[in-house]
Amino acid sequence: LTVAYAVDDTAATAATPGADYAALSGSVTFAAGETTADVQVSANADALVEETETVTVELSTSEAYEIDDASAVT
Repeated sequence: LTVAYAVDDTAATAATPGADYAALSGSVTFAAGETTADVQVSANADALVEETETVTVELSTSEAYEIDDASAVT
């Protein structure tokens, strides 16, 4: 199963795409029977001292599958 995703950068603690990490979007493939999949996020090194920031990846919904939590993180 291949599911499209996008980054939600609206949170107050959101990291800035392109500055804090390599901007990303696309899709992720779940193997048969799997309930998790990895999306790689590449952090950009800088000399700034910043608060903890987050990257939230949200899975796109479809009538072809059910998503329990579109932005669950581990």
